[in-house]
Parts: sequence; structure tokens; C-alpha cells
Amino acid sequence: SGWAGEGRERVMPDSVRCSHLLVKHQGSRRPASWRDPQGAEIKKRTQDEAHKLLTAFREQILTEGGGASEDTLRAFEALASKYSDCSSAQRGGDLGSFARGKMQPAF
Repeated sequence: SGWAGEGRERVMPDSVRCSHLLVKHQGSRRPASWRDPQGAEIKKRTQDEAHKLLTAFREQILTEGGGASEDTLRAFEALASKYSDCSSAQRGGDLGSFARGKMQPAF
């Protein structure tokens, strides 16, 4: 749970595991992906449109997950596999484990 015994001192893990569902847009650093190698769709998508897609994905994940963590994870992995612009889509969005401070600041 991340919390130690009686004193409720916070225990930070040495590493964390992260997954994501990336939706690129025309302002992305590299506006192309495995799904859209030429960036034809990405270059048309605004940041606001990408945000709306992610919001819809989030709602779908929460609805399909129904509050059960395993079902929520399966719903996330299914959407990430199909729609993520990151190559981690091959792994259901799983970026793996990494030590704190070793990934980009957004993580």
C-alpha cells in the first residue's frame, strides 16, 4: 500500500511500473506513429481533439472496468493496444518498470 506500520510513514518504492495510452496531435514532437507512419491523421488532429479522445477512452475504461481493478486494466490494455500512438501499444501500453527520476518528467 505504500504506508509503513504504526507511524504511517510513507514508504516510496525503488521503482514504479507505468502504462500509457498516447494520442498524438499536430503539436507533438514527432507527429507520426506506428499507427500513422506518415502522420496523415496526427497532423490534422488538434491538441483539443486529442484531449477529447483521451477523455472518451478514460470514460470507456472506467465503464468497462466497473470498479474492478483487473477489468479496468484489461479495458485499458485493449484500448491502448488499438489506439495508442506509442509502440508500447504492442504491450497494452505497458512501459515497464523504472526507477524514480529516470523517465520523462510527465511520468
